[in-house]
Amino acid sequence: MSLALGRASEGMERISVKCASALAARRLADTWARWALEAGFAEIPLEDGTPGIIFFLSQPSGPGRVRDDEGKNVYFEPDAARGIAKLAQGQRVLLQGVRSQPRLRVEWMFGSKLVAKSVLPFPAVSWSKYKQLPDPSAKVRAKLAKLAGERLEGWHVDAPALPKKVAVGTLIFAYEKGVHRFLGREPGGDEDLVHTEPVLTSKLTRQSGPPQIQVVRFCAPLPEKFQRSAESVFGL
Repeated sequence: MSLALGRASEGMERISVKCASALAARRLADTWARWALEAGFAEIPLEDGTPGIIFFLSQPSGPGRVRDDEGKNVYFEPDAARGIAKLAQGQRVLLQGVRSQPRLRVEWMFGSKLVAKSVLPFPAVSWSKYKQLPDPSAKVRAKLAKLAGERLEGWHVDAPALPKKVAVGTLIFAYEKGVHRFLGREPGGDEDLVHTEPVLTSKLTRQSGPPQIQVVRFCAPLPEKFQRSAESVFGL
């Protein structure tokens, strides 16, 4: 299963997870979708294309520059955005037919040669349909914090090592505070690197954010009792 994680127009990290079967991949995708919805994200049906944000308009109707979700600058002509009634900087859009145009020389494109054939309006989101699940009470979080121990506040030199084999989605401690989700592991220069996603703050409230890369020796498994309790309370 391939997973893309990132923030609008700031860049994207793609992670590939090996699954035993197509059914297992589907289950993992459904689980990730549930995690995202519970964290307050919305499910948006998109046409084929690349989402982005209008960063610059030379004229009210274009031409302009879009920063796509992979962090690339893409040029568009007014005709490419004729399906949008009114353009504005900061507007979310969907790019189609992006290609390289070697002869493109526009000062405010900062050297990029990418051009979009079409710029479409981004689907509207009915946010009232999507609500982040409430966090547990302070009393419950205090009990969980005792089970977690000091490791909840970030890296400690006496933390137990992360096992060589960790299932994708497993909750772990990392260098940063809080609880993180294990996304993958890869060889580094001197030490392996671990891809993680923040899940809970050090105050044991839900959080979401871009994926991070941690050195493996800064990561550790959760205490068994804390892990069972956290998974039960938060539905992780």
